[in-house]
Amino acid sequence: MMFELEDKSLDLKFNIRSISQIERMTGGSVMATMVNNNAMFTINEMQTYLGVGLIDDAGKRFNFKQAQNIGMDLIQQEGYVPMCSAIIDALERDCPFLFQGA
Repeated sequence: MMFELEDKSLDLKFNIRSISQIERMTGGSVMATMVNNNAMFTINEMQTYLGVGLIDDAGKRFNFKQAQNIGMDLIQQEGYVPMCSAIIDALERDCPFLFQGA
């Protein structure tokens, strides 16, 4: 899912390294968070996922703080539930290993 914010095209991209980084930063399992909270992230968790996963239209990652700030703007623009869904969709697309056997 592509996002438009201030004439910037943005997307989410995850891999096993970014999942590991998110788990270190949040102190919990990505899958446990999704299962235990019905895929509804806290705002802090969303900031972390967006801070790690946001990329520009050239596929370049932002620095973490900048991506967090952009992510907060996206949450306000797109809405909480659509951004939760976008994170889940990106995880399913980019990290199918998380969902094997589930």
